[in-house]
Amino acid sequence: LFGSMHSSLEDWKWAYHHYNSVANYKLPALEECLFLHQVSIAIAIRHWIRQLQVESTPNPRSISRLTELNQEWHTLQIIR
Repeated sequence: LFGSMHSSLEDWKWAYHHYNSVANYKLPALEECLFLHQVSIAIAIRHWIRQLQVESTPNPRSISRLTELNQEWHTLQIIR
């Protein structure tokens, strides 16, 4: 789970429901998937904060990505 490989919450939900319905695999509970998603967001936020710290002039892409991740973090807190 790295910042550059961050998946959206909808991707996690889709994967969970898709594989749960077509396969007989033992999958983690949806609550565990939400926790893993929360961890991936935290890692991504940390990555982009560090990226901003090393940039002499803040890159608009870094700021934009960090803003998106913060919004998703707050949305996830509401869901949980």
